[in-house]
Amino acid sequence: MGTINIELFGNDPRILKILAMAKNISVTKSSVLITGEAGIGKRTLARYIHENSNRAQRALELVDCAGPAQEVENRILGFREESTGRFKKGAIELGNGGTVIFAHVDALSEDMQK
Repeated sequence: MGTINIELFGNDPRILKILAMAKNISVTKSSVLITGEAGIGKRTLARYIHENSNRAQRALELVDCAGPAQEVENRILGFREESTGRFKKGAIELGNGGTVIFAHVDALSEDMQK
């Protein structure tokens, strides 16, 4: 996936403060909620946190929650293929020990968000 060039974020003091905070967060095991308008780089910031963490060599899974509910659930939790009967792991299992990014969580039903 490659290393993120922090110069892409710019050098505004507010951005530099966010990057410093992100680097501090990256050394913890905390879950992180990144919010903001579309197109401001939330996924890129999440990747930056992942790449600066001790999980950087582990999986980085992205789940776009804006799709059909059953497909999103299958992507998150895994599912059994009808044609082969084989179980396909979901993002939670694939990203275990690494990082899972959930995009467009607001598109999920309230029950699924819980």
